[in-house]
Amino acid sequence: MDDVKCQGYEEKLTDCQYASYDDCEASEAAGVVCEDGGSGATGGVLTSDGELLFSRDGRGLKINFHLNGTNFDFKVNFTSVDGGEEESEKSLARLEAGDFCLVQGYTVSSRYDSNDYDELLALSCDACSEQATCSYAKKLFNEVDWRGDGEIQEKGSFHKMIVAVGDANRDRVVDFDEWFTKLKSYVTAAFEALDENKDGSILDESKEGNILTSIPYQFFEELLDQTFDFFDSNNDGAISLEDEIFFDTFRDRNGDGKITLSEALGTNLISLPAPIYNFYNKLDRDTDERLTKAEALDFLSKLFTLINADDSDCKIDVDELLQLLDELEVPWDYQLAVKMLLDQELTLVSHLLKNLVERADKDEDGEVTIEEILTFGDFEFIESTIQAVPYLVSPALPGISYLVTPRCSRDCREAGEAIVAMWFTALQHLMEKPIFYSAGEATHSCTNAE
Repeated sequence: MDDVKCQGYEEKLTDCQYASYDDCEASEAAGVVCEDGGSGATGGVLTSDGELLFSRDGRGLKINFHLNGTNFDFKVNFTSVDGGEEESEKSLARLEAGDFCLVQGYTVSSRYDSNDYDELLALSCDACSEQATCSYAKKLFNEVDWRGDGEIQEKGSFHKMIVAVGDANRDRVVDFDEWFTKLKSYVTAAFEALDENKDGSILDESKEGNILTSIPYQFFEELLDQTFDFFDSNNDGAISLEDEIFFDTFRDRNGDGKITLSEALGTNLISLPAPIYNFYNKLDRDTDERLTKAEALDFLSKLFTLINADDSDCKIDVDELLQLLDELEVPWDYQLAVKMLLDQELTLVSHLLKNLVERADKDEDGEVTIEEILTFGDFEFIESTIQAVPYLVSPALPGISYLVTPRCSRDCREAGEAIVAMWFTALQHLMEKPIFYSAGEATHSCTNAE
């Protein structure tokens, strides 16, 4: 049995991935010493109570290991007897059950040869390996870190985008800590948006399996904030082609040192289809090619007001969206396709969240906090979800296709143009709504509502 790779949720060692042959050498050996109470043992001893006891015979021995980002040093004490030095074996440290783990990676130092303390070679702690969020974040990071040196550098547009967003210390690279910190900020923002009663838990919101069947205004506000946080890389309060995240994506065609929307699109804005141009004018009100957060929030507020037929609940649902589509004269069959698509996908996500949240309540106190979400450790549930989701999502694909793809056997160009014209007409009707002609910035009544 060699090259054993465990995820942490296996019930026994043989459940892990491993090779049935081995090429082991002494440098690859690893082991754990277990003994009840830890009496008479050396090295790291795992007691029957689940505690970890350190003790060792040795002169001037110093043991160092890494635990949750902090280095801990332990030394053997010596006593002087009748002018001579006497060794005394004493406990170097005791870690309570749950405060440590026995996984790969270690750091040990001593003035003696490493063979003197080989009992500790299997000891270290990597809390990330026991937490699904951190573990999968690390796997994704390793995929993006194609150099394998623990840093994402500005090589290519995609990597530059990551550095622009995640480089907290401005050293032009993103390490795993920065990557994971950014990811946690997104998870926390989503958690806070879903926590409607603001009690620090989303168990009540998710327990019926309908957490996303109606979506509150605050969720869209938070989504807008995160969008600006991601794209506004120069932190000037606006999204524009001047942001570093767009560097190398578009070409300065006239060489004046500035990239305009016309250059990025390859055509003058006035030449765009009328619904698209009107949409741009309603979104970027001063048409300065810089979308400020105030402009985006104004557009969001007006659009939400149009959809939210019952403006007292500060939420929108599928039926309210369909009512707007009907006002925009979208054909009935396309409305039905939208309903079937959203009903299925929102129900799927809501039930996935329900099952995840229920499993995250480790202490069974009837609350699920952001800390419990971030330290979620049920890898078996995550793996089963990853396998199931593609099959559960696939029935929605025909609905998406129906909304954008012409249904024809020959001469499909005309049918395709008809679909585009239908959606452009709906967009034009939307932009002609009186609310988009109102002066000033709209402030929705649901903003920061409790």
